[in-house]
Amino acid sequence: MISMINNLWANNAHRLMNKHSDLLGTAMERIASTKKLNSAADNPAGIGIYQRMQARLGGITSAIGNAQGGVSILQTANTALDSIYNLLNDALQLSIDSQDATLQPAQRAALDTDFQSKMSSINDLANTTRYNSISLLNVAAPPDIFDLGAAAQAGSVTLSIDGVAQNEDPANGFSISGDQITLNGTGVPGYWDEVQFGFTASAATPTIELGAQPNAARNLDVRINGALVSQSSTDGWQLSNSTLTFNGTAVPQAGDDVSLSYRVGGSHFPISLQLGAQGYSSERMELPVAADVRSSALNLDTSDITTVANAESAETAVENAIDTIINMQATLGQYEDSLTNRITNLQKEAENVTDSASRLSDADMAQEITNQALYEAMTQASASAIYTANSLHGNLLQILGIIPG
Repeated sequence: MISMINNLWANNAHRLMNKHSDLLGTAMERIASTKKLNSAADNPAGIGIYQRMQARLGGITSAIGNAQGGVSILQTANTALDSIYNLLNDALQLSIDSQDATLQPAQRAALDTDFQSKMSSINDLANTTRYNSISLLNVAAPPDIFDLGAAAQAGSVTLSIDGVAQNEDPANGFSISGDQITLNGTGVPGYWDEVQFGFTASAATPTIELGAQPNAARNLDVRINGALVSQSSTDGWQLSNSTLTFNGTAVPQAGDDVSLSYRVGGSHFPISLQLGAQGYSSERMELPVAADVRSSALNLDTSDITTVANAESAETAVENAIDTIINMQATLGQYEDSLTNRITNLQKEAENVTDSASRLSDADMAQEITNQALYEAMTQASASAIYTANSLHGNLLQILGIIPG
């Protein structure tokens, strides 16, 4: 009986020593790694939550970088616009100076030379302002004519820009002359606008000049009589810049309904920033930097100040150009403010996610050091109990004469 009790004591001491040894190992591992989540077994539910938090934190970090890049783009454009604004102010002063009736022709010519130099400097700034090789201020408006290759049947032309239907209107919409569709005002698509265009052919139509090059990254949807037509060099369509060419059996014939859908693109398009942690399209922002501020776009390419009358006209044109630049800078400033606020919000979210993840994964070092000392003592106590049990067992056997003393 005594032997059985002694064995039971020894077995319990062994189990306790193993348990305390495992707990001691866990405490030492956490102290070494400073983490309390070193494997999924440490906290099966917590490790999943922690990993999701880390994934979101990575997305937030990328979004912050994207937003900061957007701020840099806007600041790059705005810096150039500041210089253009100053040049326009100088040009305005020159146009006013040239209106002095006492000036001689040679003096006005000298002023005009300076005036044209300002225009040249504006063009240089517009042509050379880039961010990561993307031009920001010399993006010309797309062409405004669709050449159908064959006249459309009367009343069959439909056009929508970004989902807004355009009417046949020579001011804001489109006008038709033979096989040409001219877009006007609000009917002219901008870069990245979605164009939906349809007509019924009056004769075979092998080519269509789209007037605005589709973006290469987006699919061009082409349908004839409602059936989707694929890109093909034999029986389909091919695209070269803004020219759509039909081949073989895909060439629309008289009476066929042709419909096209595409995003305007080409070599320039607004820069889209992903500002969310998970890539939702609702969290994207398109920057309004695909603009044209060259002298031609500002209606200054034909201005001169060689006469009083010309100087008066130039003054009006320069004032209008200054208004354009000011309005553009105001728009860029609003977007920069929006991005700055977004960065602040993302940074706060990153801090909150980091704190939450830290509470799940980081070890309480004071607690773990205390645990280490506790489990070391308990492991030693268990070992001592095992030793005592073994000693008592041996002494008992000696007393009973089972083993020699």
